[in-house]
Amino acid sequence: MSRFELKYLVDTRVQAALSEVLRTRMLRGEHVEADGTYHVLSQYYDGPALPFFFDKVSGVESRLKVRLRSYGMRFGPDAPWFLELKRKQKQAASKLRLELAPGSIDPFDPRSWDAVRDERIRPFLAARDLMQLEPTAQVWYQREALASADDLLRLTWDTTIRALYPGEEMGRRVLYDGERAAVPDRYAVSEVKVAQTLPHWLAELVQRASLVPEAVSKYVHAVNALGLSRKVLATC
Repeated sequence: MSRFELKYLVDTRVQAALSEVLRTRMLRGEHVEADGTYHVLSQYYDGPALPFFFDKVSGVESRLKVRLRSYGMRFGPDAPWFLELKRKQKQAASKLRLELAPGSIDPFDPRSWDAVRDERIRPFLAARDLMQLEPTAQVWYQREALASADDLLRLTWDTTIRALYPGEEMGRRVLYDGERAAVPDRYAVSEVKVAQTLPHWLAELVQRASLVPEAVSKYVHAVNALGLSRKVLATC
């Protein structure tokens, strides 16, 4: 799967106005709750010196990202788990996604990936062994997803973005801890994924709202919120 991705950091007041327009042109995403949103929990993996983090911060055009994703407050049995390997080349992105049975691996021990009986696990194992991957940070947020009828265009709004340490449970304490806000709550992160180019009506809407694409990485913001990058730099 390969698409072009654009990200925007949007004031939530602007987001509310844009969402009203977008809902008239696009369909709700799957698996949403009554309010049209759902929860996303991702465990990110990186090397001991955070090479994936620093590649992103340094603006390296060819980058890699490895994470385990579920939809809820924790990695439990009530929602599917997806191990994802994402490659980015400028604005083009491709993603390898393996659906796993909940509990079939340990979210916080990449060595448990050896138990996956799927040939597509090989790139994950290669990245694990080459980069000495270990659990680095978790990111939790609330997402609204919209899609065109032909599914060639997808748009998401991510809000209430929280940073957690590996193994830490998401709950009220973290939710209401302002220091765990990976992105300030007054902003939403919007991701637009499109097969080719933005449709004219959306490009015009983006221009009217004065939105400018930004290299927003929830993982990078989470690492900074947890102070992990400072710890690595202090050992250099």
